[in-house]
Parts: sequence; structure tokens; C-alpha cells
Amino acid sequence: MVELEQLGSFLAIPRPSTFVEPEDESMERGRKLKELVWDKIPKHLVKQALSPRYAAMVTRFDWGHSWVLLGETGAGKSTACVHLVRELLRRGKTNGGQDFDLAKSIFWARADAITRAGGSDHDEDGKLLHRAEWAKLMVLDDLSAPSKTLLGVIQQRYDRGLPIVATCGAMTRGQFTELVGGDAVKRWISECGKARKGIVLLSEKAKELDDIERTEKEAQAQRVKQIGRRP
Repeated sequence: MVELEQLGSFLAIPRPSTFVEPEDESMERGRKLKELVWDKIPKHLVKQALSPRYAAMVTRFDWGHSWVLLGETGAGKSTACVHLVRELLRRGKTNGGQDFDLAKSIFWARADAITRAGGSDHDEDGKLLHRAEWAKLMVLDDLSAPSKTLLGVIQQRYDRGLPIVATCGAMTRGQFTELVGGDAVKRWISECGKARKGIVLLSEKAKELDDIERTEKEAQAQRVKQIGRRP
């Protein structure tokens, strides 16, 4: 028996009493995702309910389309983004592979943080801008009039086909276009993903105002058309 134990030791075979069950790989993935992504987002919002107006983003997100969430303060835009990130991290932890590789590259940033980083020489701010340009998904929270730095990040992501999920306090599509600086910038933001087609979701109040805006634009276009037909 002693000879067998010595042979086992020589072959580096542990005794049954010292055998350690290998850890589930998903647990290790979960730890990495928590460190890289989850610890850097406003997790307190997870306790808040997901608004039905924004729920489609969580269920339909495909890494190809960009999403823009419009609505008043407190409508649940940032909360929806947290729910989305949690779902993508869950898939990454559970499935591994490509889902894990995509999930670990999620980057959450407030728009003003990117603006401040553009005027800094600190290494951490340089890393922030690098992640903003290269992350497989950037959640851009509280977007308003974009700075030159932010416009540069958005254009880089547009050129690389990397999607953005943006939240903005604009209450209509027209207000959003005006706020970000025109149709070209709006297109960069909404068409960042490889699908080149953005999806806009509005709060209930914002949808009411957006419908009014659209109706007024259609009526104005009709009046212009009728004037053009006059002899």
C-alpha cells in the first residue's frame, strides 16, 4: 500500500481526500464580467421596473443595431440600459464563447465623462476614450449637445460599425436631431451598428409629442405641395 502511495505521489496523482472539484467555468466568467463591466454601472437601477416603452431593446438587442431612448427624466431610460447590460452579462456568463467575448467588451459612460476626458492628459482618461471608441457596445448615458471629443468617438464607432445605446432627454425625434447638431450627427449615432439602421424608443409622454410633431410636419409638407401646384 505504501508503495502504491509513493507511486501516486511520483505521478502527481492526488489522494482522494485532497481532491478538489474543478470550479464551474461559468463562475470564473461571472467574476471577470463583474470586474470588467458590472462594477462600473449604476446597479441600483436594477431594482427599478423596466418600462414597457423600452422593453423591446432588452428582448431584441442583437449587437447589430444601435438604439436611441428618448424621454423625460425619470422615464426609465437608464434603467432599461442597466437591464440590457445585465441580460447580456447573463448570456456571457452562461454561454461563454462569443457571448462572453462580446459581454466583456461592454462600456458604460456618461456623455459628460467622455467630454471631460477629452481635455485631460491623465492615462485613465486616455484609456476611457480608447474603450469608448473600441468597445463592442457603448452605452452612452444622458446625451445632450455633443462635444468635439464625443463627436470624434461617435464617428470612430460609426466607421467601425460598433453599436451605441444612447439615452437622451429630447422629447421628439426632431428635438433629438436639433440637440445633437443636425441630421448627419443623428445618423452617426443611430446608424453606428453594422446593420446601419437605428431604432428609436420613446416614453409614453415623448411619443405623444412626437406624434404631434410628425403630424405638423406632414401638414406643412402638404401645404407646400399644394402651393407648388398653383398655376
